[in-house]
Amino acid sequence: YATTSEIQGIQGLLSDSAAGDARRNLEVADLNAMSAITPRLFKTYTGHKKPVTCMAGIKSTRQLASADEAGMIKLWSMQGDGELDSFRAHTGEVLCLHFTPEFPSKVFSGGAFPDDTIKIWDNSDFHCERKMLGGGNNFAINDLAALRVTAGQMEDSRLFSVDDSALLRAWDVETGTCIQSTPGHELGIKAVIARDQQIITGSLDMSARIWDVRTLEHVATLDCIGDSVMALDFVQDWVLCAGTNSVKVWDITTRRLYRVLDGCRWPILFQDGLLYCAIHDSAQDIKVFDASHVDPKNWKVLDLLKGHSADVTALEWFNGTLCSASVDKTIKLWRAEP
Repeated sequence: YATTSEIQGIQGLLSDSAAGDARRNLEVADLNAMSAITPRLFKTYTGHKKPVTCMAGIKSTRQLASADEAGMIKLWSMQGDGELDSFRAHTGEVLCLHFTPEFPSKVFSGGAFPDDTIKIWDNSDFHCERKMLGGGNNFAINDLAALRVTAGQMEDSRLFSVDDSALLRAWDVETGTCIQSTPGHELGIKAVIARDQQIITGSLDMSARIWDVRTLEHVATLDCIGDSVMALDFVQDWVLCAGTNSVKVWDITTRRLYRVLDGCRWPILFQDGLLYCAIHDSAQDIKVFDASHVDPKNWKVLDLLKGHSADVTALEWFNGTLCSASVDKTIKLWRAEP
């Protein structure tokens, strides 16, 4: 016969076990609910003759723009009409396309040798408004970010470019004039993003740097030891630095490294509580994290999106759709099932 204390102990163990099972059931239910809203492949766009390098969703025209290694830009309808237009934008590879609602009539592109220029396009008919020599000396234009810079009562239109010369440059959007340039990193700069009157750049020198948007003065360095910084993104008050084998999560306020997502790589995209990224040892697949929790240590893997046959090169969220581009020359569209 069991004593009273033994019976109470057994009852406590059973209670703890039941509570644990309930928590696990809730976690599984939460994961199943989140998995139900992760996108599913529903359409593939073909037409590029070379690997697709970058994309930009143009909200003002509701068109998706994509570019490839042959210098071609293609425009796609998101209403099911497929390819709308195609033209040669650069004589070399197009490495970046950029659209921002702050300049709703413009699309920006950056090229590689032998056309390492920055071009500003009027997206109503895609005629080239301006062409600027970027890095010069055959330095490829790797990324672009545009925003309106405020200083007191003044507002200026700025485009920021980064290239393999390791310089950060600021351009006047209206005139195409280079306003300022500054040595940004020790090695080529691969990524730039802008938010809250700050610029962040990422480089092959395994660091990300924060700059004052008005003066281009260096504010802080995020040391990403062990991996280059190929792409950047914001998630609430966190900045993500994506390399070739990890994604590092930094607290933008304290500038402290908070979490490392090992095995993940660029490109990355955050949208509606979900984080999408490619995978180091399976770069044709897209890993999906539930990143809705305020604490990145609670982000969990939800799903793996399989569809491409070669490395994913770009991710874009547009018109309620996840768009992924690849070396396999296709663009795939993913949507959550209703």
